[in-house]
Amino acid sequence: MSKFEIELPVIPKPAKLSLSERDIAMATIYGQLHVMYLKHHSRTANSPSAEVVLYHLPRESACKKSHVLKLNTTGKFALNIVDNLVVVHHQSSQ
Repeated sequence: MSKFEIELPVIPKPAKLSLSERDIAMATIYGQLHVMYLKHHSRTANSPSAEVVLYHLPRESACKKSHVLKLNTTGKFALNIVDNLVVVHHQSSQ
């Protein structure tokens, strides 16, 4: 598998850019391997809501961003795959 980069959100200084393991998950969707990245935006950004970004990992070619799901809310989330469907649980609202 070739190396790839994930786009991190812009966070005002002095905060550091970081990627938490709870924001990343691997998933097989319709037989294709994907990395799911839960991207949190800062509250001061133009897009204050979170997003789920899917990166497709093909066997023979380079990884690329394939889909972006805008959640239109902030908070804590959990990601699951059920019958090839990406399920996002908003943990604040249950």
